[in-house]
Amino acid sequence: MQFILQSPTQKVIEQIIRDHNSDLFKLIIDNSFMNYCRNAHPIAIEFICKNVDQLLNILFADYNLIPKEQLQQYSEQINNIWEIIELNLEPILKQIEIHWQIIFELRWKQFVPDIQWGLAYKLLNLVKERDNSILEDLLKSQDFLISFLPFLNIHSVSQMLIAFFEIGFHQSQIDFLREGLKFFQKQDVFSIINYTYIVHEIMTRILIDQQMEYILRGEFLKTTFEVVVQENYDPIIQKNAAHIISLISNYYTMDMQNINVEDPDCQDIISQFKQTPFFANFDVSKIGQIFQKAVSKNIKVGLFIIKLVEVRERLLLDNRQFSSNYGFVNMGLNS
Repeated sequence: MQFILQSPTQKVIEQIIRDHNSDLFKLIIDNSFMNYCRNAHPIAIEFICKNVDQLLNILFADYNLIPKEQLQQYSEQINNIWEIIELNLEPILKQIEIHWQIIFELRWKQFVPDIQWGLAYKLLNLVKERDNSILEDLLKSQDFLISFLPFLNIHSVSQMLIAFFEIGFHQSQIDFLREGLKFFQKQDVFSIINYTYIVHEIMTRILIDQQMEYILRGEFLKTTFEVVVQENYDPIIQKNAAHIISLISNYYTMDMQNINVEDPDCQDIISQFKQTPFFANFDVSKIGQIFQKAVSKNIKVGLFIIKLVEVRERLLLDNRQFSSNYGFVNMGLNS
């Protein structure tokens, strides 16, 4: 029989674990144990690997069940756990890939503090960087993205959702965009801010054709126009609606900004533009009405008006003949 001699350090770590009855909850606030983790001692790391599921259970514990007198300790545990994760040790990361979907259980908890959603986003991002396909499989679950809509008022949730738009097209993304647009009728300010953020990322950075094509449909313009023409409406909601209009107008007018309507080669571009949902649904007279009301009532020029000015400037196209055809001259808005 062969005997394996234990090193003094190994004996110390094992004794620490025994002293705490292998209770990870206590071990991760034990300075000695944490120091062995920081130094990536094999015995400490092996113990962590065997208990990654418990580690994540602590991170995403039911906040309502944590006694107030333990909240400070819980905060320390969160910091230490994330410090362990950020060691980027492959054995630990592999175990996280197995157990990470616990973050989605946050959707069913009665109360989730913003910090836990923030940790969920960081963990999702870590997994995504290692293997995109893990996220792709989740999109196949019915109404997966839609199930996050009740939490869209939290910015970290919108960041999580963007990760699911970055990995390629899936029909569930369209379902989410369709349902999320309804926040403008509900006047849910924070959800609208984060929804607009997602639309902005799709139109300016992600640039996946199928996602953009859905946003470019007339439904988005109709909904956002209904918002911007309302009086006594929350200015933050109107600013976000105007931003979506601006994003759509920017897409359609990129090729139009330097055209010459006298040039036969430009006629196809103009003709194609007139066939777009944007041209069909964009009611430029409504922008004129908003400007006129702002001037007559001496309303302070805010971001909402500035966004509409951006739209108007794009549509002028530096060409009076085309902008006249589009209705600006008759409104007295041409320059």
